[in-house]
Amino acid sequence: MNSRSEKIRVAKGSTAIVAGGAFMITLTGITLNSAKVTVGAVGRANQYAEVNLGEFIHYDTGDGVFEIRLLSVYLAYEEAAEFLVTKIG
Repeated sequence: MNSRSEKIRVAKGSTAIVAGGAFMITLTGITLNSAKVTVGAVGRANQYAEVNLGEFIHYDTGDGVFEIRLLSVYLAYEEAAEFLVTKIG
């Protein structure tokens, strides 16, 4: 990750590798105002969460703590969600 933050878009049923490979986000469900995600890294426990628009979760990769904030959900053409991933520690 070149900067402290990056935007990522994840389609439902897909996994995105983020933060230069530090961890992965899988979008397992989506509604008009929320997204269900599984966040995990190799050798670390998965974290399961449902995040509403504007809310965030923290994930500790062992090499740093990241904030994952839900920015948008898309339901019209492709079920997907956009997140802002920021390294905070």
